[in-house]
Amino acid sequence: MRHFKLTLLLLLFAMCCCPKLQSQNFYSDGKKNLIGNWNGECALEFTSWTTVRHCKLCPLIVDTINSSTTFSKIQSVSLEIQSDSIKIGRSGEIETVIYSLDNTTHSIHFTTRGKIFDFRVLYYEDHVLWEDNDGLVIVFTRSKHKHSQRK
Repeated sequence: MRHFKLTLLLLLFAMCCCPKLQSQNFYSDGKKNLIGNWNGECALEFTSWTTVRHCKLCPLIVDTINSSTTFSKIQSVSLEIQSDSIKIGRSGEIETVIYSLDNTTHSIHFTTRGKIFDFRVLYYEDHVLWEDNDGLVIVFTRSKHKHSQRK
C-alpha cells in the first residue's frame, strides 16, 4: 500500500510540474493521433565524408548546374492521413495507398511504388517521427494545407 501511495504521489507531482506532458494531446489509438495533414522532412545520416543516407519515402532531386557540378537535395513529403488510406504527395505527384496501423507496437505499414515501408511511430511535442527498420527518420509537423510541399 505504501508503494501505491508513493507512486500516486509521484504521478501527481509529474502532472503538476511537467506542463509539457500535459500539452501533448496524444491518444493510445494511433489513428486519432495521425489523421490529418502532415509535412515531413527526412533526416540525413552521414555514413562517410561524402555519403549520406535518408529514408526513401522522401525523393532525392539531382540538379546539374553545369557539366562539372551536380547538386542533390532531399525534397519534403506531404501526407494526408485518413482512417484507411494515406495520400502521399512528393515531387508534384499524389498517390493514395492503404495502410495498416499496429497500436500495440505503434507502427505503420504500407506499400508505395513497389516498396514496402514499415515505420515505428514516435511522438514528441507537436511532432510525429517515423523511424524505419534501418533507423532512418522522417520528422512530421501538422499542416493546415493539403499536400503543401516546399521545394
